[in-house]
Amino acid sequence: MNFSDELTFLIADFELFLKEISTDVLSDAKHREILMRIYEFLVNLQQQPKPEDKVERLAKVISDSVISKIPEIEGLKAEIEQLKSINNKILAKLINLTSVEGTSLGNGKITEAHKEKSTTIKALTDLLSTAPEENGDIWYLGLDFGTLGLAGVLFNANNQKQYPLYWSLKDLDGIVSEQFRFPTLIYQSMVQKSWLLGGLNFPEDTDVVIDNYKSYLNWSIPGLEDSEIISKLFLQLHGAQTKELTQGLLRRALGKLKGIIVNFPSSWSDTYHFNLRESILQTYLVQEARQIFYLEEAIASLLGRFKEQELAPGWTIVINAGNSTTEIALVNLPQNWQKLSYTDLSLETISYAQRAVEQDIIIRYIYPLFAQEIPAINSELPQPGKIEEFKRYQLDQYLQSYSFGFSFLEAARLIILMLQTQTRVNISLGAYNCAVNGHDFQETILQPYLSEQEQILEQMLTERNISTAEIRQVICSGGLSLVISHHLQAWIVSKFPETAVIIDTETENAIRVARGLAYLPLFPQLLNRSRHQYSDYFLLKELLHTLTVDIFTIEELIQKLAHRGINTRVCKKRLLSLLKGEFPPGLITTNLPGERSLILLEQKSYYRVNIPLRDYLNQSLATILSQSLQQVSEPLLVHLGS
Repeated sequence: MNFSDELTFLIADFELFLKEISTDVLSDAKHREILMRIYEFLVNLQQQPKPEDKVERLAKVISDSVISKIPEIEGLKAEIEQLKSINNKILAKLINLTSVEGTSLGNGKITEAHKEKSTTIKALTDLLSTAPEENGDIWYLGLDFGTLGLAGVLFNANNQKQYPLYWSLKDLDGIVSEQFRFPTLIYQSMVQKSWLLGGLNFPEDTDVVIDNYKSYLNWSIPGLEDSEIISKLFLQLHGAQTKELTQGLLRRALGKLKGIIVNFPSSWSDTYHFNLRESILQTYLVQEARQIFYLEEAIASLLGRFKEQELAPGWTIVINAGNSTTEIALVNLPQNWQKLSYTDLSLETISYAQRAVEQDIIIRYIYPLFAQEIPAINSELPQPGKIEEFKRYQLDQYLQSYSFGFSFLEAARLIILMLQTQTRVNISLGAYNCAVNGHDFQETILQPYLSEQEQILEQMLTERNISTAEIRQVICSGGLSLVISHHLQAWIVSKFPETAVIIDTETENAIRVARGLAYLPLFPQLLNRSRHQYSDYFLLKELLHTLTVDIFTIEELIQKLAHRGINTRVCKKRLLSLLKGEFPPGLITTNLPGERSLILLEQKSYYRVNIPLRDYLNQSLATILSQSLQQVSEPLLVHLGS
């Protein structure tokens, strides 16, 4: 019997084990992850052209990294022993095979000489990484991480086909349905205070529900527990399905991704990039930070329409109004999209979208009904339709702190939907009736928001020296665009009378951004390469290393960085911002005395280093990196495409 046949029998044994094992084991996320990784690895190993070539590394993982991580849980010893027995069978066969090749593994242990030859294994999927030429298809994943939902689209760079992912989820009534967005809601129960994924429903003992933690990733570096809940969310990709790929083919594709492309609001910080990249790396969907790319949401909304015939060449406005932000792009769309480059696009962000509309509905119509019964809002309230980021952040903190906060937000979402078709809405909230007049909603909340968009668009058109008559089409996507589509279309037509207005349907909107992200390998010129290569964390680390006690000019400092191999021409503006004290959010967590600038003026054109601040930042950065898979010690190279 050859090695492949033996592997087939082992996989069959393992499948039987998975079917018979106690559900208590599989319901635990950590155990389920370990078990499924073993199984997926064995399946993928079987599909390799020469599986025996992976034996040495497989043996190390099985003996050192996998079984040792499964604890002896009381009541589950029999199941764990059964798994270890299967593992020992696998290991024994590997020992026999490698003994023929002259590599002795002893009694299931890796010798010191063997350890020296073995590389560090981060995950079972590491063992599957071989050159694209050997494996055939080249896969990318477009990952739309939204405030309320996660969507994914696989892209085969060889045949340029896309495969949207979906999940079979059960609602409160026990009805299973196909969902192209996995809910990102998390909750705490009254008993278990750790954060859990909510799915489509929550248990009866739910205490607090949070549905907006995406925005917190832009403000601070989360703790280990908060980081793990996001990784658990991304691990749900392993439970997804596609219409055209079998589960085996889907697992193979996810097991050998060449890259993951993630959306982000164009004005958001590198802290958001760092946090999300860290969570993705913890899932081992990819092994290196350079394999994770970021694309602005407005650009992704445009690319999501690639190959669609309804778009005409010419000046185009893209509006992606989601939950946290409204993203706007202006571009002169060519006949051949391959001629597009990143510099062809004008991008703007408005920090006002569906969440802010919901907040304004709560402030104006819901909170006054309950003001005497619930804790008071102690912070200053934002004005309806106005951005006022910090005030909205404080209001969000209030809503996330009490169990009624999520109920208020749910009621606000219902009101927005009902106002699409009704001029007046009445809904019962406990003992109260909440009445909302459609005209009042439009005048006090929507109109200030649309006026903000109008000002931004006028500025963008002026900078490009374009008149409103030259705009061929306005493309709208995102959750807020969908729920206020009637108001939005009327406003666009009033400003651009001769323009075609294209607004996504609910089905299209679910995966529009994910489709655009997945298409990036066809248009690598639309990636902001300098920001990918040189993150603010990398640049800051280089600055801290370069800054000495000497007196220097800015030009001398830039020259030193250039001598270290940094292309200062493409990142000089960000280097100067860092020197002025514009650091990634989350690095400074205390009120530091003294200047916040990294350099202090000594005399005309000459500077000296702010030593206390430099030392603080060195320590802060070292602490963050000591707990991170990312080390930001090198620029991230760009390998994108087929």
